[in-house]
Amino acid sequence: MGKKLFDLTCPQQSIMNMEQFYPNTSMNTISGIVTIHDKVDFSLLKKAIHLFVKSTDNIRYQFCMEQNSIKQYEKEYENFYIKHYNINSENRDKIYDNISKTCFPLYDSPLYYFATFENEEDLTGGFFICVHHIISDAWTMGMLVSSVISIYSKLIKKENLSIDFNNNFPYSDFVDQDLAYLNSPKFKLDQDFWDDVFEENIFEDYESYNTISQLDYEASRAEFKLSKKMTLKITDFCKQLKVSPFTFMLFIMAIYESRIKQSNHIVISTPILNRSGQKEKNTFGLFVNNILYKLDIDDSTSFCDAITSLSKSQFSYLRHQRYPFQDLIAHVKDKFQLKDNIYNIAVSYQNARTNHDENTVDYDCKWFFSGYSAIPLLFHIYDLDNTSCFSFIYDYQNKIFDFSQIKDMHHRILYICEQVIDNPNILIKNIELTTEEEKYMILNEFNNTSLPYSSKKTIIDLWKKQVSLHPNKTAIICDNKKVSFKELDDLSTKFAIYLQRKYRLKSGHNISIVLNRSIDLIVAILSVLKCGCSYVLIDPLHPSDRQEYMIQSSDSKYVISDLDLKIDNQIYWNLDTKLIIRSQYQKPNISSNSPMYLLYTSGTTGMPKAVTVTHKNFHNYLVGISQVVDYSSEKTVLSMASISFDVFGYELWVTLLNGLTLVLSTR
Repeated sequence: MGKKLFDLTCPQQSIMNMEQFYPNTSMNTISGIVTIHDKVDFSLLKKAIHLFVKSTDNIRYQFCMEQNSIKQYEKEYENFYIKHYNINSENRDKIYDNISKTCFPLYDSPLYYFATFENEEDLTGGFFICVHHIISDAWTMGMLVSSVISIYSKLIKKENLSIDFNNNFPYSDFVDQDLAYLNSPKFKLDQDFWDDVFEENIFEDYESYNTISQLDYEASRAEFKLSKKMTLKITDFCKQLKVSPFTFMLFIMAIYESRIKQSNHIVISTPILNRSGQKEKNTFGLFVNNILYKLDIDDSTSFCDAITSLSKSQFSYLRHQRYPFQDLIAHVKDKFQLKDNIYNIAVSYQNARTNHDENTVDYDCKWFFSGYSAIPLLFHIYDLDNTSCFSFIYDYQNKIFDFSQIKDMHHRILYICEQVIDNPNILIKNIELTTEEEKYMILNEFNNTSLPYSSKKTIIDLWKKQVSLHPNKTAIICDNKKVSFKELDDLSTKFAIYLQRKYRLKSGHNISIVLNRSIDLIVAILSVLKCGCSYVLIDPLHPSDRQEYMIQSSDSKYVISDLDLKIDNQIYWNLDTKLIIRSQYQKPNISSNSPMYLLYTSGTTGMPKAVTVTHKNFHNYLVGISQVVDYSSEKTVLSMASISFDVFGYELWVTLLNGLTLVLSTR
C-alpha cells in the first residue's frame, strides 16, 4: 500500500520557501536542552522518548518530491538510535553548539533528533531535542517536552501508561482546513483587509537595513534578564492600561525604530499562534503564522492614547491573522515595486511554558539559538520559566549589529519603558532616547578633549618654528619644482614687505587669492598672513559669478591673482625680485584670536556662506588631529583638494606645521 501524500499548509510553505533560500543550514532548526534535577535512569528516559515518537504520528511527518511538487506524508514508526553524551566543563560549549547547529536533510528523512546526556560534575542529566521548524513551533516544542517528561515520570513511578495523546488530532486535519480556507470567502475578506492596511506606499522614505547581501544571515543572540522589580512595573502598568505586555513592548520597539529611522511609519512583523481551538492547541505540528503591524507614530499624541488605540486595532489584525504571510509580503512588494525587506524588526512574545506539576520529575528547559536570522533583528520577550522575570532576547545579524550596539539598544528600550511608566500621558515627541548614562558620556567624557597647548601662538609663530627646525628640508613639491622651508619663508617675507609698503596691507584686512595650485599660491598665503591679514581662497576654476560673489561678500580689500579679473582692487601676482621693495619687514600686531582665513560653504542649499577661522581655532584643530594621526615620522602628504574646500587647509597646514613635505598636485 502506497503512502498517503498531503499538501503543505501555508505556514509550512513559508518555512519551505525559507529553507530553499537558506539551504544546508540550521536556520529552521528548533533545539534545546531539558535538564532533570535528579539522577537519571537513562534506559527509562530513552524508552520515554521512543514511546513519545511512536505515539505521536505528527512528529514522524516527512517530505518528498512528487511530480515537481513538495508533499508530506506520515512515516511509520521505526526504532532509532539515541546517542548519549557525557558532559563536562571542557566539552559542554562545543556539544551545545553542535546540537544547536543540527541540519536536517529535508526529503525522506526524519526531521527530529534526540540525545541524552549526563553532567559529570553533579550526575544530573536529561536530553537534547532538535526538530525542524516545518513540523513544529514553540507551542509544539512545549508539548513535546511536557509529554516526554510525563512518560518518563510515569515509568520511574511504574504507573500505567496511556500513550494515545495527540494521536486523536492528526496534522492532516489542519492540512484539510488550510486548503478549505484558501478557497473560502474568508480568504478573500482577509486579503481585502491587508490590502486596505497597506493602501498607501509608506516605504518611499523607509530606510531598510537590507544593504548587505541577503546571504549574510549569520547572527548572534544577546539575552538580558529583567529584575523582578522591572518585570512587575511592566506587568502592573499593562494591567492599569488594559493592554498586554506584548502590545506594550511592540509599541516601545516601534517608538525606538521610529526615532532611529526618522520615520513615522513603522512596519514590524510578529508571529501569531494561529491555533483557534482546543483541538489545534492539542495537535503537534506547525501552526504559527506571521502578520505585519503597520504602526503610524504621531508625535503629538500621548503614549497612553496611542497604545490604547493600538490595542483596539489589534483585534482587527487578529481577526485576519490566518492570511498567508508569504502572500502578504509578495503582494506588498509587488504593489509598490519594492526589492528590499519591507520590515527590519520582528517582535515575538514567548509564553508557552512547559507543564510542571507535582506528578512529574523536577526539570527545566532551555532553548538554543541556531546562529542564523533571516531578518536584521528579532526581539523576543521571554516569559517561559517560573521566575516571574521577563527576559529580553535580541537575535541580530552580525553584518549589521555588534553586541555593544545591541546592549545600547536594550538600555534605551528600558529607558523608554521607565519614562512612559512614570508618566503615561507623556507626549511621544517628549520621550527621550538617550539614556542618562549616554548623556553623561556625551557631555563629560566625549567632550573632555582639553589638551595643553600654546593657545597664544599664531600660525605664523608655528610656521617660524618649523623653519628653524627644518630650514633645508623640502616644504613643497609642485610641477617638478621644489622649495625648502627656508626658501619658502624668505619668498613669502619678501612679498609681504611688498604688500605692506605698496598696498598698505595691515591686520583686519581680508585678502582674496585667486591662483592656480602652485608654489606661488603657498607663497601668497604665507605673505598675506605675515601682513596680519586673513585670506580667502578662491578656486580659479569656479564660475566667474561665484568668484565675484565671494570677493564682494568677504569685503576683500584686495584680490591677488595672475588672471585679468577686470576689477579695481586687484594685485597682479609677480614674484620678480625687481618688484620687491627692499625695506624691513614689519611684524603685524595680531593675536591668536585674529582671523586667519574665511571659509565658504559649498552653497548647495543656497548662496555660499562664509565662516571665519581664527589662528587659535586652527591651532586647536592642529593639536587635536595630531593626537589621532601620526605626523611624527618622515612622511610626504599629497594635496588634491580644491583650494576653496576646507580639506585643503588641513592638507596644507597640518603637513607644514608638522615639518613634513607637501606634494601639491596641479589639478
